[in-house]
Amino acid sequence: MPWKTPRPHHAWNDIEKLRYNQEAYDRAIFGTFSWTPPNVAANSTATFVASASGPDVTTNATKGLRTGNPVTVSPPSVLPTQVSVYAFVANSDQMTIAIVNPTAGTVTPPSGTWSFSGTVT
Repeated sequence: MPWKTPRPHHAWNDIEKLRYNQEAYDRAIFGTFSWTPPNVAANSTATFVASASGPDVTTNATKGLRTGNPVTVSPPSVLPTQVSVYAFVANSDQMTIAIVNPTAGTVTPPSGTWSFSGTVT
């Protein structure tokens, strides 16, 4: 989706700055969802799909995301040592969450309210 406003410029007047900020705000997506992720096996990456119809996480919060949009996801508390999480949008209105476990043992990711943010580009 192309931007309606041109690139920021140091000589913009207040109206131009306001229009740019409004468009940036309109493109931001924030959401939360409750989730109890399953255990993640040793030395593996487990992926889960969040969307209105699941299959792993059922939430309407992902509506508006488009393929390739940048997203970040945050767990409700600290992840186990060395474990990481990231997200991406492979299909519109869905977010794929990946939990990476490089350790030698199975880990239990935190349960609760996860949050995410994204930008519609």
